[in-house]
Amino acid sequence: MILNKKLFRDLFKLKGQVITIALVVCSGISVLISSISTYLSLSQAQHKFYSDYHFAEVFATLKRAPVYMQKRIGEIPGVSQVETRIVEDVTLDLPWLQEPAIGRFISIPDSRSSNLNQLFLRKGRWLEPGNANEVLVNEGFADSNAIKPGDQIYALLNGHRQLLRIVGIVLSPEYVYAIRGEDLLPDNRHFGVFWMNHKALSAALGMQEGFNDISLTLAPNASEQSVRNDLEQLFLDYGLSITYNRKDQVSDRFVTNEINQQKIIATFIPPIFLVVASFLLNLVTGRLVQNQREQIALLKALGYTNSSIVLYYSKLVLVIVLLGAILGIGLGAWFGKLMTQLYAEYFRFPVFHYLFSIQAAFIGVLVSLFAAGSGALRSIYQVVNLAPAVAMRPPAPPIYRMFRLERFDLISHLSASAKMFYRHTFRHLFRTLITSIGIALAMALVILGLFWHDAVQYLIKTQFLMPQKQDATVSFTQQLQDKVLIELKHINGVINAEGYRIAPALLRNQNFSEQTALFGIPPDAKLKTILDKNENPISIPENALLLSKGLAERLHVTLGDWVQINMLEGNRAKTRLKVQGIVNDYVGMFAYTDIFLINRILNEDHLINQAGISIDHKYINQLYKELKKIPKVSSITFNVSIVQTFKETFAKHILVFTSILAGFAIVIAIAVVYNNAIIILAERSWELSTLRVLGFTEREVSNILFYNIIFEVLLAIPMGIFFGYWVSWSILELMQTDWFKIPFIIEPKTYVISIIVVIISSVMSLKRLILI
Repeated sequence: MILNKKLFRDLFKLKGQVITIALVVCSGISVLISSISTYLSLSQAQHKFYSDYHFAEVFATLKRAPVYMQKRIGEIPGVSQVETRIVEDVTLDLPWLQEPAIGRFISIPDSRSSNLNQLFLRKGRWLEPGNANEVLVNEGFADSNAIKPGDQIYALLNGHRQLLRIVGIVLSPEYVYAIRGEDLLPDNRHFGVFWMNHKALSAALGMQEGFNDISLTLAPNASEQSVRNDLEQLFLDYGLSITYNRKDQVSDRFVTNEINQQKIIATFIPPIFLVVASFLLNLVTGRLVQNQREQIALLKALGYTNSSIVLYYSKLVLVIVLLGAILGIGLGAWFGKLMTQLYAEYFRFPVFHYLFSIQAAFIGVLVSLFAAGSGALRSIYQVVNLAPAVAMRPPAPPIYRMFRLERFDLISHLSASAKMFYRHTFRHLFRTLITSIGIALAMALVILGLFWHDAVQYLIKTQFLMPQKQDATVSFTQQLQDKVLIELKHINGVINAEGYRIAPALLRNQNFSEQTALFGIPPDAKLKTILDKNENPISIPENALLLSKGLAERLHVTLGDWVQINMLEGNRAKTRLKVQGIVNDYVGMFAYTDIFLINRILNEDHLINQAGISIDHKYINQLYKELKKIPKVSSITFNVSIVQTFKETFAKHILVFTSILAGFAIVIAIAVVYNNAIIILAERSWELSTLRVLGFTEREVSNILFYNIIFEVLLAIPMGIFFGYWVSWSILELMQTDWFKIPFIIEPKTYVISIIVVIISSVMSLKRLILI
């Protein structure tokens, strides 16, 4: 009963330390719960959607094949289910949009008995057989354009402007992340996916009794590559352009990469926070108990057993940890739900609920209890083994020796306070070093939380701004003669235009291969430039390749290696080209070469299928109207929109999560420095009081503490910079994927902020000590 009263009194007396230690526990547990729960929520939503709605495993795109070929596909060994359909990108005319928009129209069986890539109806109703003007639309496009069932739009189908009525809003496992294959980022405002009855769409596009797209699933133990090879042979005469598996399907690639990155975050970042928090917790609680040496001895003298004393301090630690755990679990659940809601803005799942991880909460609390308990029990064990009379006295002073600096009389000119600081610090060097390491680890967490802002800004600059001098990119529905550039330049508002040729190709190096886009650029290109790792422009080679870093790594090639090129459209020519440069593309995996080389390989006559344009924004509205009139323009993408989309999707998610990390890291840093200062005061209260009795002024006594804390902080700063750099680099390396890489950039201001956080914490602690 008496010990319980003492427990409450000690908790109140130590309220500053109790709160800060609890915040350290809270930070570690919150990061653990929020990241693991977000990963589990994402992973389960994806798995359930793919499984329940029969997402296909292999895909193929061709020009046109007769419907009877579907039976031949089913006869390929290893094919389980197959579905053929019509897929076509067309221009939309939306009255509320000045700029052009693109709709991808996909046919579905009139009976709605689709076996693969089934749809989930979010709003409205299904298509009715016989109604040729009804369509379903994906939710992302509907939300971005405030479309609801019953609204009408115009689409340019096979050159004819047709009025269509939207009857339902749907989700598809194929378009969880709705993005066109040639785009780097989603644009739900200007790109929508529409589903239409097969009979109606085939009639509108003049593709009766035909199809141009294949989806299929594999039988158990089937060889995917064998099935794809047989598919390519079967449709070689029908303009087959590309086959790919699920992992190379655009939507799945982005979703799976994001889930994998979230898994890495959940696997590595929370343990770092938890380990640092545990180390600091162990350090602080151990020294906290050590400072109550006299009280422990008094309790023993009054007859309390060792077990009752251990139980008392166990309760003290338990209360502090549980206080932090309750707060950490609540904040972790809230932050996890916030992250899930952010993902839901651009990953469209029918069911996307936040899954709270009980296991993560249990692990976090258990690790925190172990760290705090072990630190406290270690110190208790050292004290309870002493006789009460011995323990009630201050610890016997250790045996000291004169340091070399003192022998050479190098410190004689120092003040008495400075000499006392020097002798105390270097005679407790190990403890000083451990304390500085604790501060350095807290500082490293601040750097880990803040450097992402630097990386994102650098990525935007080097991926979207510096190499993209054009204001907009115009894509065409098919390859056109480059004289179309003259037509574009004659449009009022277009200042300059240059053409590009993008062709699908299979790049192979020995046993390594990758399907990608071969990007043909004019050698004298002004609007699109390729940058090296030093941000300098790279000349477009005439008879060689430039490969993005991710593609080079996937193919296991370096400068000077030769790559086999198999074109996947046109004459399907094969050639070999030398790798002349590696490009630091952070988004996508592309190969670059001279546009005239691609034309020669494909035996084409100056064809392009994309153009970059610089524009006079005074004529932007007129430009939109003119581009809408060109039937062969499939899309127009503005650089400003790309950057804005990136900021609203990937950047927003990364920066929200890392801001949370930075916030917790700052809390840990403040808590560590504050507790260290309070403990230093408690440890030296006897000698400092004696100094005041001997005539030392308050300023002289404060200087001893000041020198001590500042020295530990100064020692921690270079270690914190090193730890922060190393941890940030390690985490980033683990998160990199072939398709999306985050540059490792830490600006000086990030280091400065982390140093300022530690210094401000020290100043606040010193002010607190002066008041005490």
